[in-house]
Amino acid sequence: VSAATPRCTPETLELGELTVGTPKTVQLTVTNNGKSAITVESMKAGCGCTKISDAPKTPIAPGASFTGDVTGDPGKKGGIDLSKTMTVGFVGGQTETITIKGRVKAEGSL
Repeated sequence: VSAATPRCTPETLELGELTVGTPKTVQLTVTNNGKSAITVESMKAGCGCTKISDAPKTPIAPGASFTGDVTGDPGKKGGIDLSKTMTVGFVGGQTETITIKGRVKAEGSL
């Protein structure tokens, strides 16, 4: 077992019901459950429709956490389910993959 054990919560980011053209932001927390500091090297979205806040500039101490914003843009098509991924990479090569889900309301529905 590695001394550095990062955990991203939630593992699935639920955007819930979205409206066409209206981005929605949820939060992702990266917690260090290990015995040594971890450093987030990158936070990358699987597509251009998802924006992620910058990774922390300093290492995350054991027991500490970092919370960042993840914003999903539902685009211009209604009546669809979204399922995207994002990856959090750590110095040392470890990665965590998070699923981002939401449902875009059909245009004209309330």
